[in-house]
Amino acid sequence: PGEFVRVLSGYEPDWDSALIMLLRGAEPAEKDPVTGDNAFHRAAGLGNIEFLKQLVASGRQGWDVKNLAGHTPFQLAVISGKGETAHLLKKSFPESSASGAMYNIGALFRAIEKDDPGETAYRLMLDSDPYKVNALRLNALQYAAKIGSFKAASVLLEHRVSPNKYAGDSPLKLAVWNADSELVCLLVAHGADPDIEVVDIFGRKSLLFTEIFRRFAAEPEKMYQCFEALIKNKWDPHIKTPDGDTPLVWMEKWNAGTADVRELLRSGKPETNELP
Repeated sequence: PGEFVRVLSGYEPDWDSALIMLLRGAEPAEKDPVTGDNAFHRAAGLGNIEFLKQLVASGRQGWDVKNLAGHTPFQLAVISGKGETAHLLKKSFPESSASGAMYNIGALFRAIEKDDPGETAYRLMLDSDPYKVNALRLNALQYAAKIGSFKAASVLLEHRVSPNKYAGDSPLKLAVWNADSELVCLLVAHGADPDIEVVDIFGRKSLLFTEIFRRFAAEPEKMYQCFEALIKNKWDPHIKTPDGDTPLVWMEKWNAGTADVRELLRSGKPETNELP
C-alpha cells in the first residue's frame, strides 16, 4: 500500500501526517489491501469528524466505495456508533443513505446490540426499514425487547415504530418474558396491546397478564409497576382469560401477586402523589 494508506492504518492513525498528504494531493479512494477501507472509511468509522470534513471539502471520490466487509463509509459510521460522522456523510452525500441502495438492515441490528451507539446514529438507522426481520425472525423493536435494549426501543418508538406491527411474539410479550418492567412500561406507554394471547405452562391459551404474574413473581414491586402502567393506559383490569378468569380471580386461584397488586386491580386506580 501507499504511504497515505499506511499512515491511516492501525488503531491509531497518524491523522496529522494524513492531513498533510491529503492537502498535497493524496487520493482518498485508495484502499487498504487488508480491509478494503479508504480514507473515508477510516475517518467515518473512527469518528474523526475534522478529518472527514477535509475529505468532503476536497471534492474527491471515495465516499460511496464498499470495503471488503461490504460496508460504505456511511454504513461503517453507523455500525461503529459514530453518529456525527454518519450525519455529515448523509448531509454531504444524501444518496449515501438512500433506502435500499447503500444501506443494509444488518447495521440496524448491530447498532441495537451495541445499545449505545449514540442518538444520531439511531436516527440515521431508521433510514432502513425497521419492520424487516433478522435471522431470528425479529424486527428491530422485537429484537430490542428481546435483548433488553431500552435505549434502542425508546428511539424506535419515538420515531413511531409500532409496537403492534410484528410477526410472532410481540415486543411487549418479549419484555414480559425477560421480566424487564422498565421496557414493559415503555411499550405500554406507546400503545402496545396488552391483551394478546399467550400459551401458559400447561399449553392452554391465556392472556398476557398471567405471564406478568409468573415472570415477576420474585419481584413484586416490578409486578406492581407493570400493572400500574397498564391501568394508566386504559387497560381493563376486569378482562377475562379464555377460561373466564379475571386478574383478581386468577390471583386467588394461583396464589399470585401481593396485597398491593390485588388492591390496584380491585380499584382500577393507580397510586398518585398529586394533591386533590
